[in-house]
Amino acid sequence: MPHQIDMFNELEDTKLDDADSAEDEKETITYERRKGKRKPLSAPILGKFKKWIDELRSKITPKSVAGKAVHYAFNEWKYLSVYITNGNFNISNVWVENAIRPFCIGKKKLAF
Repeated sequence: MPHQIDMFNELEDTKLDDADSAEDEKETITYERRKGKRKPLSAPILGKFKKWIDELRSKITPKSVAGKAVHYAFNEWKYLSVYITNGNFNISNVWVENAIRPFCIGKKKLAF
């Protein structure tokens, strides 16, 4: 499993490379340019992850916790792979989580 976490860290690094190159050139990176950089950098990493998911599907029982995670990743693959073909999407949704956190915490406090 640590190997697969490294894959997602590599994807995160490709995102940082986009930001670094834009900062060096003093310009905002366009969606088309980001998409062009993602194909050669991120596609091989996602390809390795997909291959790993496909291999595990036949070896793990679907009812186990790991099996549910693997089958979830397999079923959601078409959404994850859009990351390569669309420069608008980020690999991380941490900014969304940070934005909704105050509402979730406030809602929880109001419930009690």
